[in-house]
Amino acid sequence: MLAFSRRTASRCFTSCAASASPAPHTAHAKQHLPGLQLTADLLNQQYKQQLQFLLDSKKSESATNVFFNKTKITLEWSVVDYRKIPGEAHADEPDGSRPDPGLELQSTNSLSVKQRVNLLPEVLFMGKYNSGKSTLLNALITPSQNKKLDEICYVSKTAGFTKTLRCFNLNKKFKIIDSPGYGTKALPSQGQLILKYIQNRSQLRKVLLLVSTPIGIKNDDLSIIDILYENNIYFDIIFTKIDKVSHMSQIQATVDTLNSFLADNEYHIKPHLYFCCALSRKKDVPRQGIADLRYNLLQSCEVPLFAPKKRS
Repeated sequence: MLAFSRRTASRCFTSCAASASPAPHTAHAKQHLPGLQLTADLLNQQYKQQLQFLLDSKKSESATNVFFNKTKITLEWSVVDYRKIPGEAHADEPDGSRPDPGLELQSTNSLSVKQRVNLLPEVLFMGKYNSGKSTLLNALITPSQNKKLDEICYVSKTAGFTKTLRCFNLNKKFKIIDSPGYGTKALPSQGQLILKYIQNRSQLRKVLLLVSTPIGIKNDDLSIIDILYENNIYFDIIFTKIDKVSHMSQIQATVDTLNSFLADNEYHIKPHLYFCCALSRKKDVPRQGIADLRYNLLQSCEVPLFAPKKRS
């Protein structure tokens, strides 16, 4: 993978004037849909051609929710140093002096339980501070029938509360990696930690990049997108806090900003877009867009929804 300079990392993870300024966007945006309440489900249907994994049946949706409703989640590790991640102790050594994992891992049948766990696929959650990352993670894990979210990740009113890279193991099938938010509240050391993870972690399957819809895409977000493209990382974009936006024009302007940036940089493979509302301000309004995100996670990590049929 391509290397990134410390200067690039500092641009995304430390205070800078550009981080407060909005990225330019297309002036001509569609108006809100007349007669329809703007919801995450409605937006996912409208932009479904830009979704990679969209639930196509009630059976798939039910199986997806059953997995998450019954899943056992454990905090496996929390680090501020990349070398403290299990299996990465030799990350800074020259390639020739590192232990060859292929000698030990030629056959998965010979692996210990600990080694198998270390090889599970991982999905990294990234986002600017206050993008709703912790709330979304809690929404994904909380059983669908529960109105109150479980607090697997502590949700703080203080921006930049998450300080470490944290790994959550879901049913020993795959892992979710929570990261510190980038932007003016972040530290350069946090940026270096995340960049090293992105550039070196072989278990990484995908990045889910969270963008707060009321704020829109900013220069910090575009810098992160640059990093992901240049390191050949698959990623999708999750637009959060849909319940705080009332006009379709605001959504379309944000999408136009993204598409213009991708076109200007000749990034021909576009990320898939998802819209969600993890915690509504209105009572009795269910979480929206969560089932599609859950399905995305399972498909990205190749977790089967249904048990294989027995041969007769």
